[in-house]
Amino acid sequence: ASWYPSTSDTDFFQSRLRISVPPLYSTVAVGELVQEETIDEVGRVLTLEKIGNRLSTYETRKPVKYLAFIVGAFKRSIGENGQGENPPLKLFVSEDIRIVRRSMLEEARAILEAYVGIFGPFPFEKLTIVQRVWGTAGGHSPASFIVLNELARNLITSASPDPKSPIDLPQYKESFMAHEIAHPGRGQTVA
Repeated sequence: ASWYPSTSDTDFFQSRLRISVPPLYSTVAVGELVQEETIDEVGRVLTLEKIGNRLSTYETRKPVKYLAFIVGAFKRSIGENGQGENPPLKLFVSEDIRIVRRSMLEEARAILEAYVGIFGPFPFEKLTIVQRVWGTAGGHSPASFIVLNELARNLITSASPDPKSPIDLPQYKESFMAHEIAHPGRGQTVA
C-alpha cells in the first residue's frame, strides 16, 4: 500500500493492450508482455501492409491510473537482471544511444531494494528501463516502466542545467534514475 497510494475519487483499472508496429520497431508498455507474434496472414486486401508487423499484448494485474506505451527502434532487451527476482528488470536502448551504461540494471536493482526496504514489495509485474535520445532532458515513469531521456549530442553543449530544477539532474545519473523509479509506485508524486 505504501508503494501504491490511490484516492477513492480516482478511477483505477486493469487492462489488456494490443499494439501492432512495423517490423523494425518494438514496444514497451504498462503491464506485462504476455504474447508477442508476427502477423503472417491477413483476411482482407486492405490490411496487406500489416504483414510482418509485430503484435504485442500487455496485461496489467494491478489496477493502473492510465495506459502508456513507447514505440521505437530499440535494441531488444540488451540486458536482464533478476531472473526469478521480483520485479524482473529489463533494459531497452534506442539505436541512437552512443554509450550504454552497462551498470544501469545493477544500479536500478540497488535503488529498488532500498525502496522495498522502506515501502514494501514493488507493486508491478516488472520494471523496464528505456534509454533514448530526446530533445529535452528528463524522463517519464508510468506504471512498470521508466523512460530516461538523453540529450542529442548537438544539444549537450547548448543546454545548461538548472541547479534549482527538480528534474534537470544530468550530473546525478543515479539520483535521476532513483527519482524516476519512485514515480510508478507513488502515484506520480515525487519531489
